[in-house]
Amino acid sequence: MKKLLLSFIVLVIISSNIFPQANKNFTAAFDSLHKKLSVNYAFTDWKNINWANLYSEFRPRVAAAEAQNDSAAFFLAIKEYLYRIHDGHVNIYIDGNDNSGWGKVGKRLRDQQIGGSYGFTLIKLDDGRFVVRLVTDSSAADLAGIKFGADVLEVNDMPVSTALDSVPVIWAETNPTTKEAKQLYQCRLIGRAPVGATIKIKFKNRGDINPSTQTLTAVYDNYATYDLTTMSYKKDSSLFSEILQPSGYGYLQLTICDPSLIFNFITAFEDLLNNNVKGIVFDLRINRGGSDAFAAAISGFFYTDTTFYEYWSFYDPVSGTFQITKDTLDLINLQNFTFYKNPKYPIGSIYIEPPIKTFKGPVVVMDSPRQVSSGEGIAMALKRLPQCKVISFYGSHGSFGIEDQFELFSDKDSVSIMWAKGRSLDSNKVIQVDSDSSWTGGVTPDIRPPLNDQIIDQMYLQGVDVELEYAIQQLDQMTGVKTSANRTPVTYFLSQNYPNPFNPSTTISYQLPAAGKVTLKVFDILGREITTLVNEDKTAGNYKVNFNGSRLGSGVYFYQLRSGSYIETKKLVLLK
Repeated sequence: MKKLLLSFIVLVIISSNIFPQANKNFTAAFDSLHKKLSVNYAFTDWKNINWANLYSEFRPRVAAAEAQNDSAAFFLAIKEYLYRIHDGHVNIYIDGNDNSGWGKVGKRLRDQQIGGSYGFTLIKLDDGRFVVRLVTDSSAADLAGIKFGADVLEVNDMPVSTALDSVPVIWAETNPTTKEAKQLYQCRLIGRAPVGATIKIKFKNRGDINPSTQTLTAVYDNYATYDLTTMSYKKDSSLFSEILQPSGYGYLQLTICDPSLIFNFITAFEDLLNNNVKGIVFDLRINRGGSDAFAAAISGFFYTDTTFYEYWSFYDPVSGTFQITKDTLDLINLQNFTFYKNPKYPIGSIYIEPPIKTFKGPVVVMDSPRQVSSGEGIAMALKRLPQCKVISFYGSHGSFGIEDQFELFSDKDSVSIMWAKGRSLDSNKVIQVDSDSSWTGGVTPDIRPPLNDQIIDQMYLQGVDVELEYAIQQLDQMTGVKTSANRTPVTYFLSQNYPNPFNPSTTISYQLPAAGKVTLKVFDILGREITTLVNEDKTAGNYKVNFNGSRLGSGVYFYQLRSGSYIETKKLVLLK
């Protein structure tokens, strides 16, 4: 999370059901919170938040909770209210966690709503199917014969996509902000319900001709499916580096943007440079953010010129609009590892300052929805570089605002309402990275590895880090080294043809992790087959094939690789 180094406020209310309550101030607490957010929240227009409608919907629920002295009803109303604001910086933080009075209220509500499990989770594949990603042993799904990789066709007599759309996400670890992240949460939570609830599943296991239908009953599983597919962040401040073998590329993993790690990062970075690495994989897939000054400083190790990073903008009560802050923002001095301010930059801005030693070679960044705030900022900055590509199945979280907390009452049993007070703006003073009203945002991948049956087998059954494998393959293409040429591939991969555009011939490379029937065909822009380049059984390995377009006219064509259920298509351009 981005941290605003200003005074913070904490919403505290007392629950009569858990601990003594002298006053019933639920409505006053809600009114104060709503007033603060409806005026000062950073993305009201950007996300099209209708505060009047939210107030009309939730104020009566809060009033009823106060009238009945029902702390659980109040807590649930506040949680649902906040989850209507699709921002990862908006949520409830309980001081003391599950051991506090409000912690116990939240835990009891969560147990009531999703404490039961059917024993499965889903994942959406590129072809639009929803298949079983996880089945826990001896669960209701397991006992009903549902297997890993099974196609789920219907849920409670509805198409599975329709059923997923209705799955609430208020018990997700963070508030999802993009469409794809919300669906990831729904694919996890569709398999959870109150203990004793039932669900009707129509599914077809791999190899079955006809689908089966079973009714499952949710039982307590100590949150096994929830924890095994967690979307939360690592708790420790972690930096890890190594030389990947046999490729020899450098690997950096950063899970938090903590200024105290700057010396360790410099040490790890210089160690990679001293080993003459030809490319670097920067793993930001699990990064919970932190300091923007740190994120800008880290980005500088891959830049050659001083470059704009962001403006900070906050609500100005005088003008009634959001204005760039008049403060000179902190940067990190990489010589003595202290914060400093550079008056030569515009007020309210942060700049990327390259250190003496930088890396000018190719970089592949891996991101994910578990990468939030300042962690997204590093990927944002590196993606702007011509020598950098972002590779992942999904984009980053899409929550890049400046976070704050809200204090209403002061008490030892506190509940903090996290919210976004400030905006990050690009050089044109437009909001960057935060998701918009269409639930679109984050740092999106330049290259998305395919998600198909073979890939999920490799990830969840064989333990292969598919995204890392694709990152290495991308570095092979960018460096021309081809470090993977002499080893058996662990994933399917179809490379972009080279050269492209071409005239009259070009080379297409592909790899197979297993033996099987392979076809490689070329199609025109209307989908008509032009030629078949490969149509035979192949062993696992790396292959190249030449395509000659001397008899074709200039234009856009497509080539498609098929092997088993793996299908991938890419575009090529013939330019005469």
